[in-house]
Amino acid sequence: PILIVSGIALSMIARTSLSSWQLIVGGVLVGLGISTMLFTGLAAMRTSAEMFYDPTWFSLSVIVAVALTTLSLRIHRLVSSGSEKWREHRAKVGAAVVMGCSFSGVHYAGMASVHFVSTGASPTTRMPLDPVVLGMVIALSAALILVLAIMISVVDRRMMVMTDSERISRSRMIEAIESISEGFCLYSLNDELVVCNRMYTELIYSGVSDIKQGMPFERVIRSAAELGLIPEAIGREEAWVAQRLEQRRNPEGPIVEQRTDGSWFQINERRIEHVGTAAVYTDITSLKQAEISLHEGQQQLQQATDRAQEMARLAERANDAKSEFLANMSHEIRTPMNGVIGMTGLLQDTQLSSEQRDYVHQAKASAETLLTIINDIL
Repeated sequence: PILIVSGIALSMIARTSLSSWQLIVGGVLVGLGISTMLFTGLAAMRTSAEMFYDPTWFSLSVIVAVALTTLSLRIHRLVSSGSEKWREHRAKVGAAVVMGCSFSGVHYAGMASVHFVSTGASPTTRMPLDPVVLGMVIALSAALILVLAIMISVVDRRMMVMTDSERISRSRMIEAIESISEGFCLYSLNDELVVCNRMYTELIYSGVSDIKQGMPFERVIRSAAELGLIPEAIGREEAWVAQRLEQRRNPEGPIVEQRTDGSWFQINERRIEHVGTAAVYTDITSLKQAEISLHEGQQQLQQATDRAQEMARLAERANDAKSEFLANMSHEIRTPMNGVIGMTGLLQDTQLSSEQRDYVHQAKASAETLLTIINDIL
């Protein structure tokens, strides 16, 4: 019975959470175990008297054992609700005191319920061991059970601390991952999802509603392709999935991927030995839009440059035409004008009347004036 009682008690106090009905059931079981231990010990006695039990005291001893044990477990559970050390120590001491009272109460109430009536006969069974030796064996057994109980309690406590530490570490890791502005995911060596943040599930793969832990990577990208989230995969889903898996197996640098909503993502995947594959999805939509705008600007600039060069060629051709026109006009106009001026000069050297000479002089002067005007124009 003492082993059963110890096991139930340690099981109760080692739990991280304990409901009211579980606490009551545990207290009842431990109380009944203590009572069973007492009355089994009494039944093992061999005396020259017959034992009778008083029902009232018998029931009272069982009630005392159950009530005080339940109260002790309840006080011990207060340790988890107290954040201060002094409160934790008070709860432990209080639980130990009440549990001790439970053992004492059931013992004395149980002994009060027993009545011995002498039969005059000798004991039916002789004690095989000396009482002193028997007492030492019982004391040693009790000490071993106490040490075992303490060791189990310490181990359970440490395991609980380790579990809490692991839970806190995982919680902090999840919070850190959620704080990342990029999409993040970690897949195992079998390419099954281990952890990811909200950016990955709700924004990058918003249409794939059943993304959860353990989902294979191939299923994620296949669902995205079938839902039409990726323009490159439309109409060629199987080929695109095979191409994407090949890129994942043999990475050659960042992958740039477009979505049907106009967004762009740069995917950086890295294999971690003995862990799996970690990937970061960075939204580069603004950079892509800037790149497209820059490309369009370069095209417009090239077109403007081509038009300017064409206009320059046209201007050069017009200049050549003008030069050719001026050369022709210079030859075609100046030649006869020079002939007129030369002929009037020769005419002046001939025998002319004063009136004729005056006419020739006026004609030559007019011709020279006209040649000056033509020169200025040309």
